[in-house]
Amino acid sequence: MSEVTAVRASAPKNNKGAASIVFFYMGDSKYTTLFQETTKLKKAMEGYKKIILLKHNTTDSILDFSEADEKLADVFTKPTKANFFKYIIDLATEGYMIDIYIWSHGTKNDFRCSTGTFGDNDLITVDDIKDQLSPSKTKLTCMPIRMVYQINCYGQTMNDAWKSVGAKVVAGTRYVNFY
Repeated sequence: MSEVTAVRASAPKNNKGAASIVFFYMGDSKYTTLFQETTKLKKAMEGYKKIILLKHNTTDSILDFSEADEKLADVFTKPTKANFFKYIIDLATEGYMIDIYIWSHGTKNDFRCSTGTFGDNDLITVDDIKDQLSPSKTKLTCMPIRMVYQINCYGQTMNDAWKSVGAKVVAGTRYVNFY
């Protein structure tokens, strides 16, 4: 007979206010990236107690229209799968309510992330969300996610996964999103 170990999960604290995680990664060519860098991330960063920006710094300063936005972040690091889940869990255990903004390419049930090197791509899947944010991994009964805003194509195919881990509101594009 196998032994089952019970995981004692607790409710998140939610006493520090709201935090923002801005995930920005397309992983396209340098030329396409130049145009994508015109996206103003500031709107997803204003009014939060803590801001995490997951984005590569690939564009020269003179051409990078979002560089000023980068300075608003408390943490500015690479948009990898490990960083994405690390910062969601960190913010939750620190007591923040979390808003997540995802700018990325996507297909049904996943969106693109970086392996750590720009252009070397990986995926964050529905199964990754359910697994990495589960009570057995986080020790929390649910994640204190207020909102997930996804512009990745077919983002709506990930809505149920986000809600299953505790997200209150989720918006995802129905089909292909072209801003």
